[in-house]
Amino acid sequence: MLNTFLDTNKPIYFFCYDLEKYLTLRGVYFDFTKEVPGPLVDSAAALFNEIGQGDQYWQTYGEKYQAFKQKFAPHDGKHTADIVYQTFFSMVNKH
Repeated sequence: MLNTFLDTNKPIYFFCYDLEKYLTLRGVYFDFTKEVPGPLVDSAAALFNEIGQGDQYWQTYGEKYQAFKQKFAPHDGKHTADIVYQTFFSMVNKH
């Protein structure tokens, strides 16, 4: 789901009030706290504060956002579904 949202190029805020517990119980496949493309917040007040920063988000997280997008969704884009659809049916029609 995050991959799909990355294509919108909208800020992402990570409301992780139970991050340590989650990482202990479930784990993740990458260094979550270092790689996520947005602020990690643990309270509503912190979330509202981060959202209130406005364009500061892109100055702080813009490079991480693009790196994350490249790592986890390098082939996604606005017209990806259409490209897959067209490719599939062009292959089917050849056979």
